[in-house]
Amino acid sequence: MHIKKEMIFILVLISLCSCSSGKTTTISSPSSIEERILKFTKKTDYPYEGLYFVSGYYGSPTSVAIPDQYNNVSVGGVFYNAFKDCSSLKNVTFPSHSVYIEGMSFTNCTGLTTVNIPGGISGFDELPFEGCTSLTSINLGRNSYWYSSDGLIMSDGAVNELEYCPPGRTGTLTIPDGTKWIYHTAAYRCTKITNVSFPSSVNSIEYQAFGGCVSLTSVFIPKTITHIGVNAFMGCKNLTLKMEATSEPDSFESGWNTDCTVVWGATK
Repeated sequence: MHIKKEMIFILVLISLCSCSSGKTTTISSPSSIEERILKFTKKTDYPYEGLYFVSGYYGSPTSVAIPDQYNNVSVGGVFYNAFKDCSSLKNVTFPSHSVYIEGMSFTNCTGLTTVNIPGGISGFDELPFEGCTSLTSINLGRNSYWYSSDGLIMSDGAVNELEYCPPGRTGTLTIPDGTKWIYHTAAYRCTKITNVSFPSSVNSIEYQAFGGCVSLTSVFIPKTITHIGVNAFMGCKNLTLKMEATSEPDSFESGWNTDCTVVWGATK
C-alpha cells in the first residue's frame, strides 16, 4: 500500500517539480503575506527535491491559505508536525494542485473545523490530523486515486478503501457503499464515534483501524468481513462486537479482538 502511494506521488511530482541542488533552506525572515504566517523549507531529498513544503507557522493564525508557489517554486506539501499544537487554527486551504501531507502535520489543532484541498492529494502519511477533535469533514478534490465521500478520505486503486476519517466525527460512522477495505488507522482515535455501519461490500478491516475509538459500545460485523487485523479495535474496552458469523474465520489475525467482548451468531 505504501509503495503504491509513493509511486503515485512521484508521478505527480513530475508536473510540479523545478529541481535544484544545494542544502535545505528554511525561510525564517517573514516579508510576504505568506511568510508572515507560514515558514517554508525547500526539500533536497528524492522524490521531493526542489519543492517547498510548509514547515511551521508564526504567531496564532486562525486561517491559513497555503499558496500554489513560493519563490516561483511549487509548494508540494506540509511537513511532519508543521502545525503542531496550533489550537487557534480554524480553517486551512491547500493549493490548487495536488499536495503531499506528512504524518502528524496538524497534530492537536483542536480548533480546526474546515480543511479544503481543491487540487487533491498526491499522498499522505498516517494520522495527518491527529488530535483535531473539532474536524468532522475534509473537502478533497478528486484526482486519479484519492477522493472524498461524505467528508471521508477514500481511494479507488486496486480496491475501494476508506483511508482516513477526521477525528472529530461524531455519532455513527457510515462506511460508503462499495468500500472493500478499511485501511489501518483509518479511524484511529476517533473518540466521538458511537457506532460503525458497514456495507456488505467490506471484506477487510486492517490493523488498528478503529483503535482508541473509546465511545464505541456495540458494533455489528457482517459475515462478509472475512479479515480483521491485529488490534483492530484496541483500546475499545466498552465495545461488544456482534459477529454475524457463527465462528471465527481462519483469516482473522491473532489479537484481532484485543480489549473487546465478542458475540458470535448475532443478528443486526
